[in-house]
Amino acid sequence: MSRVIDLSLLIEDNMPAHKLFQRPVYTVHMTHESAKAHNLGVPGDAMTFQTNFIAMVDHVGTHVDAFRHVNPDGKSVDEMPLELFMGKAVCFDLRHIPDLGEITVEDMVRAEARCGTQVNGTSCFSARDFTNEIIRRLIVSGRIRC
Repeated sequence: MSRVIDLSLLIEDNMPAHKLFQRPVYTVHMTHESAKAHNLGVPGDAMTFQTNFIAMVDHVGTHVDAFRHVNPDGKSVDEMPLELFMGKAVCFDLRHIPDLGEITVEDMVRAEARCGTQVNGTSCFSARDFTNEIIRRLIVSGRIRC
């Protein structure tokens, strides 16, 4: 039986982000108490609510690198078929590579060997970002497709 695994990270105010990207801003916009001042609803039955302000770039936290991220002619995430985001996947533990460290083809080959698998069209997740060069080399070798 198939199972769905939620890979989402909780979006938090000021959560870690790459040095080139703004950290997310997540804050309360209006509380139930402050909403009372707008006198919404009917006498004896005030309508109150809470709203939050969220601002973040699309390359922070749990995200998908759309093809356009590394290819100016690639599709944006809204143009990519949903089926691309479902199916078999493998997650490599690359936490030994320092933040902003480069992941080499050799790192990927060793990770595949440790897992006893090959990417070969399977979605691949890691604890670190790929460089454009590693993506290009994996595409050229036919190991992943974009």
